[in-house]
Amino acid sequence: MSVRVAQPLQLLLPGTLCDTRLLASMLKEWLAGGMPNDGAHALDLFELDEAEAWWQRQLPHLPDQMDLVGFSLGGVLALTLLRLAPQRVRRLALVAASAQGATPANESRVAAQIAQWRAKGPAAVARQMAEQAVPSGGRTPELTQCLEAMAEATPEAAFLAQARLNTTRPDGFATLERWGGPLLLLCGERDPWCGPDIQNLTLARRPDARYVCLPGAGHYLPLERPSEVAAALTQFFRTDTP
Repeated sequence: MSVRVAQPLQLLLPGTLCDTRLLASMLKEWLAGGMPNDGAHALDLFELDEAEAWWQRQLPHLPDQMDLVGFSLGGVLALTLLRLAPQRVRRLALVAASAQGATPANESRVAAQIAQWRAKGPAAVARQMAEQAVPSGGRTPELTQCLEAMAEATPEAAFLAQARLNTTRPDGFATLERWGGPLLLLCGERDPWCGPDIQNLTLARRPDARYVCLPGAGHYLPLERPSEVAAALTQFFRTDTP
């Protein structure tokens, strides 16, 4: 990144094996709903290595204060920034994300993904993740093809860095409590990884958070329910003033 991004800014962070294509449909709905197109800036995670070092490279090019939208692993990165520089974050939306630290179940799932990558390639990992985390009614060919294409574009080094972050992430609940800013928790009712049970853990520590659960939806909300995600984010950014 060579050009400093102007304020105001909603910075969007995608997740494991995802890039900015994950957000394209949601951003179209965002613009249709009246949010300024030039206020949203998405980053990819292709150069991710260690989370704190990654942020140290990004921060000189970003505004002094930002609104963050973290999807899945992007939520872990958002929590990393809250630990590093909480004064840089005005508002935070965690979309299909967890503030819980790494668990044995999480580590086992990531190990299986790495094994699948090495045995059958990145597209096979994406298909497996779609089958695990998207209800059959929402698992369209277009959704699966998008996930496969994003996975194929992800360098192996970046995927392994994402896997390390996923399996070593610390508990983020205390960080959210100390920060105390406006918080949106958005999840799918049928998300097996970051669903209502996970969001309830965060709500226990941040009962002031705005909570939106989309009925029948799975993990990949920006692809499954782009208009509903855009509406929830638009309402949050318009009505929650730090």
